[in-house]
Amino acid sequence: MPAVFNGKSRVAPGLAARRPVHVGKRGEDAASKPNDLTGREEEILSLVSGGMTNKEIASCLNLTERAVKHHMTSIMRKSNVRNRVEAMLMFRRGADA
Repeated sequence: MPAVFNGKSRVAPGLAARRPVHVGKRGEDAASKPNDLTGREEEILSLVSGGMTNKEIASCLNLTERAVKHHMTSIMRKSNVRNRVEAMLMFRRGADA
């Protein structure tokens, strides 16, 4: 009988090697995260909080849209948020402090 049926877990070795870098509550320490952002990430986040799309930001900063998406992914990972709206709210909270 497979181990799973006996109440044991089975994780494929490939998946076990991919552990999350940070495990915790969503938004945990979000107020301190903006300090970890690069200057370019802060610039992009500022434009996002102003309502600009990735395409508009790319045009404004003379970047590709793919580069902007890469920066947004990095921002969301560092800030421990799920989407650009949460990132923008975190950025605005940090700016108000």
